[in-house]
Order: sequence, then C-alpha cells, then structure tokens
Amino acid sequence: MSSRALGGRKDARRLRVTDFDRSSDLVRQVHNIHGFRTAVRSVPVLLSHAPSLARLFLGLPTVNLDLTAGLPGLRIAARHGRRSRRPWTRFARAVLAIPEDFDAYLTGRSKHALRNNLNRATATGLTCVVVPPEDISKAVQSVLRARGELAQHTEVVTRCRYLATDVFGLVDRGGAIVAVAAVDVDARCAVIELMLQAEDCMNTGGRFLLHTHIVRVLVGRSVPWLLAGSALQLTAGHQYFQSRLGYEPKNLRIHLTTSEGPNLRKQDGEALAVAYQITRDRAGGRTRFSGSSYLGGVGLDRW
Repeated sequence: MSSRALGGRKDARRLRVTDFDRSSDLVRQVHNIHGFRTAVRSVPVLLSHAPSLARLFLGLPTVNLDLTAGLPGLRIAARHGRRSRRPWTRFARAVLAIPEDFDAYLTGRSKHALRNNLNRATATGLTCVVVPPEDISKAVQSVLRARGELAQHTEVVTRCRYLATDVFGLVDRGGAIVAVAAVDVDARCAVIELMLQAEDCMNTGGRFLLHTHIVRVLVGRSVPWLLAGSALQLTAGHQYFQSRLGYEPKNLRIHLTTSEGPNLRKQDGEALAVAYQITRDRAGGRTRFSGSSYLGGVGLDRW
C-alpha cells in the first residue's frame, strides 16, 4: 500500500512508529516472561504484535559491521551473541552514525535539545576527562557512593577494566568525578559498555556532555559507528533520549574480518573470558546490570 493511499507521508510515518511501539511492547513482554503463568498471559500480546515486529525487522536499514579479530572486536562479537567466522545478523539495534566532522554532529533542528543541555552542563562547570587504569576504582567508587550503591563496586570496576578500551569521567566544579562511561573501541565501531551518573547531577545536562565527549573521541579516531544495545527493550523515555542523541534503530550484519585466531596476550585472553562470562550471565538473567539496556548498561534506568 502506497503512502498516498494511507493519507500521505505523515500517515506512513505514523504507521512505522506504531510498528516500532508495538515491537517494543512485544520485546519487553518476552524479556519479562518468568514462569508458565506469565508466558500464558503474554500469548495475546505476542500474537497481536508479531506482525509489527516482522514488518519492522524487514523494513529497517542494515549496517554491515566488520569487526577485527583483536580483543575489542572479539568482545563486541561476544556481546552480540556469537563467535563465528560466518556473518550473522542482529535486529533493531540502537546505532549512531558518527560523522567525519564533529561540528556536523551538533547541527540540525533535531539536535536542539542536545545543544541546550551541553550549554547547561558547561555553565554548571562540568568537564570530561580520561580516567587512567590506575584511577578506575577510585572514580567508580566516587560515583557509586553518591548513588548509595557501593555494593556494586567490584562488578562495575571489572566491566571497566575487562570490557572497555577507554574509560571517561565527568568532573564537577569541585574536582569530584560524578559520572563514568566505559567504551570498547574497535577499528570500525565502538560500544558503550556502561554509563553511570551520580544522583546530584541528573538535571545538569551531564549525560549529554559525557556522551558528546565520546562522540568527539570517536570522530578523532575515524570510527564510523557507535552501538548502544537493543533499540526495543528500552522505555519510551529512554528511547526519546537516544533519539535526541541521534541514535536510530538498524539491523546489524556482523562479520569477523579474519578467519585466523588472534594472537592474544595472556591478559587479553583473561579479558575475553570475562566478556564471555558476562555475556552468558546477561543471557541467563544473572546480572543486575544489563548491557542491552539504555545506552549500554549500569544505572541508566535512573537517567
């Protein structure tokens, strides 16, 4: 059916939004199934929303993602559920296209909210820094203490050290780290493993500033894609936030670029083993912090 028959482009766009909303409802329903009774109650939703999910998957654009066989590439492959020499597909992932020029990322009407929040964060005195490996534990502790979640310190530090190539911090005017973000960067794409913010700076625009700093770094490294997990499992508010940052739902066609096993150092092998274990824990629901939620992980339900 043509868009004209549906009443023009606006109605066609509304139809696509409806498919996305229904698909999100379906995926969240499946994700929350625990036990036979919950499964039975979910059957009507599954049956009514399945056609929307199929149309969405078939209609989304596909990004061809080539991963190297180095440690970051293998970790990103593990996050997406496979260690295979043959290409595989993941559907409806949140993907940000990184422009070649950083200024281009901030232009356009759709980035009005982003620019306003960056101005607010700058006026508050927030700045972004690189967190070196020896300071990761202290930085994470600072943020978790402000959130009252020090019990999660070991898990968050492990993810920063074993699942990321870069860790960034958000520093307030007094010099305290009030947010951290861990990013795994391969040659052609990057993944936000976690972002975690203290409660005090939730309304300062800090999350926008920290994410924009990550984009600036990736522009400098000529990395064209930034991934942030599933586009469908998020709440409507989180999906709106992602859209303000420029993320769009896309299918990923993933390929490891070499059939030869990588020559990993011992510590790299340990890091990869941790990545596989955390991936299995996520699939089995045995970790509190899900890498597929919001912008990749920890505490983002509170942003």
